[in-house]
Amino acid sequence: MPFNSTNKYALSIVKSEGPDHHYVAYIKGAPEKIWKYCTRVLNEGKYKPIDADEKKKFEAVNLRFGKNGERVLGFAMLPLNKEIYHQDYQFITSTPDNFNFPMENFIFVGLISLMDPPKESVPYAIKKCQSAGIKVIMVTGDQPPTAAAIAKQIGIITMKTNEDLKEEGFNAEEALERAKAIVIHGDMIVRAY
Repeated sequence: MPFNSTNKYALSIVKSEGPDHHYVAYIKGAPEKIWKYCTRVLNEGKYKPIDADEKKKFEAVNLRFGKNGERVLGFAMLPLNKEIYHQDYQFITSTPDNFNFPMENFIFVGLISLMDPPKESVPYAIKKCQSAGIKVIMVTGDQPPTAAAIAKQIGIITMKTNEDLKEEGFNAEEALERAKAIVIHGDMIVRAY
């Protein structure tokens, strides 16, 4: 199943022989989305249950990459039990509502971050628009920390955001009220309507 902006992940099922499986499901996509499907993490060649400490590590690394303006992808896998998913099993991957295999208990494999810097002309174009009285707003599929970092790099955000204020100890509501620049996840917009 190719990546799409609704699911925020891509999925492939690959023939891969192992002691307890003939197939492995692999997913990649938005880290926070991939993480939700996982109950274990691959750590030094072993599967470890996800606990509060692992969750904290994931969130810290993901946030660090995002704040650096890096685009981040999460990766996970799920060996499919060969007693159920035999060699001739016919997989259905048309839509997440129509899968005939589990979308839970994945093993989190890791994160990859990459730099995709804005074109050199973008900050100048932003300044020109702003000097003409145009209010520039950025809409992106990136995570909020990544979006904020990129918006700061190109001059859309020049002051503290609600996310900055939350890091200073304000709760989410206070931060939204006090901020001069706001960074919100698309899910918040959808919920508002």
